[in-house]
Formats: sequence, C-alpha cells, structure tokens
Amino acid sequence: MPKFLSFAVLTLLLFFVGCGETQTAVEATPPAPEDELRLVLDGLIQSGEPLGSGGMVLQDSVQAIREKDPAKADALSSLLNDLVAEQNPAQVKTKAKAMRDKL
Repeated sequence: MPKFLSFAVLTLLLFFVGCGETQTAVEATPPAPEDELRLVLDGLIQSGEPLGSGGMVLQDSVQAIREKDPAKADALSSLLNDLVAEQNPAQVKTKAKAMRDKL
C-alpha cells in the first residue's frame, strides 16, 4: 500500500506540475496599408468582380495612406470612387490596375 500511495502522489504531482500555463506572446505586425491595398487590387484584377460594399475596406487603407501622403491618397480616393461604382468586370479589372499602378 505505501508503494501505491507514493506512486499515486508522484503521478499527481507530475500531472499538476506538467500542466502549468505558459503563455507565449506572439507579436503580429499588421501589413502596411499600401500592401493591403495592393493585395485586394490584385484580386480584383484577377477576378473582375464588382467591389460593392467591400470598398469600405479599401477606403480604410486609403485613409491610412492619407496620413503619410495626402496627394497620393487624393488620387487613390478618386480612382476608388470610380472602382466602387463600376459593375462591368472588364472595367473593374482596368480600374483596379490603374489604381494599383498609382501605388
């Protein structure tokens, strides 16, 4: 019986020691607004899908660019308005490419 009790205590001790919480901090760096915008525009160039309400995501990227380069953001904003309004897949591709070229 003492061996069994010793074994049980040792097993429980190892179990609780081995289950300690260890949290590792993972630092995530968000992509630059230009990179995020370029990625979405590349997808539009490939698909030609009309943007619709997805334009809000692109607008956020343009606003982030505005903090660093207002003139560039103004040009992109004008192109974005045209892109959001476009429904023709061929024109979506053309306008997305024009916008990507401004980056």
